[in-house]
Amino acid sequence: MARARDFAVTPKGILNGLRRVAPYLSVDVTWEPDYGEVWDGDGPDPREEGMVAHTVRVAVEIEDDEGEKFEGDDYLGGVWGVPGEEDPDVHGYFPGMLQQALQELYKNLTGKTAPKTSRKFWDPRGEGPGSEEADQVAEAIKFATRSMHEIYERQRRRFR
Repeated sequence: MARARDFAVTPKGILNGLRRVAPYLSVDVTWEPDYGEVWDGDGPDPREEGMVAHTVRVAVEIEDDEGEKFEGDDYLGGVWGVPGEEDPDVHGYFPGMLQQALQELYKNLTGKTAPKTSRKFWDPRGEGPGSEEADQVAEAIKFATRSMHEIYERQRRRFR
């Protein structure tokens, strides 16, 4: 049997990988229109092309054995897109937003701050015994971190 990869490079792949390493975790991405946003960038106003500014929220949730729900989320405002044609990768920000939401979830669940994972992969085994939910969130953080690293490395190799 083939061994599953410990990273993914597309939003769909990342979500599928999370289902494998953290089956009790749910991920929700919502795009809320922000009609008050004003275009301040270079070039023509995106509204002229039928686009609307959005605030995107990536939320992760897990429920413990007693039925208590824990959540973490991350937001990004000023994301322009055509209604109904939202970019699942949130214009490249999805992996980072997911990682931030997972780290917040870990803190809300355990009361501990998840270590920064930008350069080294975090090994939660040194954290002591945890709940099954905390272990799944820790595995999800590792998976998201590896995925972000692989995406970065592929982009770096492409532009050499």
